[in-house]
Amino acid sequence: MNFETIGETTVIGSTTEEYPAPTVDNVRRRSGIAGQFSVIGDVTYPGEPTRVVEFVGSVYGGPVVGIFDGGPQTFISAPDRFGDFATEPVDWFRRFHA
Repeated sequence: MNFETIGETTVIGSTTEEYPAPTVDNVRRRSGIAGQFSVIGDVTYPGEPTRVVEFVGSVYGGPVVGIFDGGPQTFISAPDRFGDFATEPVDWFRRFHA
């Protein structure tokens, strides 16, 4: 599998005490077969351990599946509310955690 680092450390989202912003780090894209790819990154909320989050989708569209800390796969409802996963996966990843 091919890993490509395509992100920088970024603090995103709300900065209120009630909803602290996570830090998103080490975002990378992994190419699969037949148009499938995933975007993986480290997400840390204040006071919590870092979690590895992966989203899997296709360059041809279709569903996006989230895998949080290597746990069960979760379909993301209405993934377009975070942008176009196929053409802007890093921005999509960051907006998901905003």
